[in-house]
Amino acid sequence: MVASGATAAASTTTSCGEAGHRVGWLAGGAVGRTSLTLSRRLNGSGSPMAATLTPHPPPTIVAARPADAGPIAGLHRAVFAEGWDEGGTAALLTQPTTRAWLATLADAFCGAPPVLAGFLIARLVLDEAEILSIGVASEQRRSGLGGQLVECLHAACREAGVRRVFLEVAVGNTAARALYARHGYLLVARRARYYSRAGGVQEDALVLAHDLPQVRSRPADG
Repeated sequence: MVASGATAAASTTTSCGEAGHRVGWLAGGAVGRTSLTLSRRLNGSGSPMAATLTPHPPPTIVAARPADAGPIAGLHRAVFAEGWDEGGTAALLTQPTTRAWLATLADAFCGAPPVLAGFLIARLVLDEAEILSIGVASEQRRSGLGGQLVECLHAACREAGVRRVFLEVAVGNTAARALYARHGYLLVARRARYYSRAGGVQEDALVLAHDLPQVRSRPADG
């Protein structure tokens, strides 16, 4: 399950771990806020001479915790027609095979709590992994954030000895399919009428897989 239209490379601060912004959490329940600060320079008479738009600092990616279930579920509901609830999301995040990351945006100008810009949740079992869901707030799509989240997963998979990553994506989700194609995912199967849409419409799912290159250990000297 994917909602991401990332195409361009983004200057995202990626830790893929516990460092970085922890969620405060969302002021007013907002997700993916992308406000701009308007700085006005005044002349001697007090009239504005120029206006400068200053964007947020780049997002920071950190490992998600069960305490983050509420904001993640909120963004999931904003992104997908059939969104997750907080209880189910928390239960998923507590499972030992679950690995998850979230991307936050800090407001360096107003001092407001960081807000959620995206997330990725996966399951790692032995030498295989499955992407369960990835979502990016509408204001952050086409920023490269989806790709950054996928790269965090790949890094964790390589460390854990995972050899292949699977996922399912709707055949009509062209943005997500393009994202995965850029990261080396190939079609391995098709599930007919897998997704149920409004009005009784059913949509096929594509099963994609990516084989991760294995890091070879250097032989011991001597």
